Amino acid sequence: MRPYLVAHEARECVRLQRGRRRALWLATYGIDAGPRWIHGVKVAS
Repeated sequence: MRPYLVAHEARECVRLQRGRRRALWLATYGIDAGPRWIHGVKVAS
């Protein structure tokens, strides 16, 4: 596998994890930063 593809995948995993952690941190303060789309249906925010 090409090293630049591995690096891109690693950065993408870190980015997604950071977003999940941020949503959990905001939830502790009562701020809903969850998904806007669930199973293809837009949910109210």
